[in-house]
Amino acid sequence: SKGAVAPTAAEKTNHQKVPAIWSDNEECVLVLYLQEQAAGARDGLNFLKEYFQGATQHVTEKFPMQCGGEKNASTCHTKWTNIHLSYLCHHHYS
Repeated sequence: SKGAVAPTAAEKTNHQKVPAIWSDNEECVLVLYLQEQAAGARDGLNFLKEYFQGATQHVTEKFPMQCGGEKNASTCHTKWTNIHLSYLCHHHYS
């Protein structure tokens, strides 16, 4: 035997997580939920993990049929990180 065989490119890609796909409505529900929780946020609307766990439950209750990968605390945090600056600008100038 020559030892372990390196996995092929196809085998490597099979282990990647399916990305969560967010609709505009799901993003809106996430933002509104976190807006309601803003009093518990740290400076700059940096929420603790527990808030994203609550957001996950809230989004999945509102949208039981979702596209793409699972929306969990990590994906909610990532989505918030990607959109919160736009939210802050919009909220400030509204």
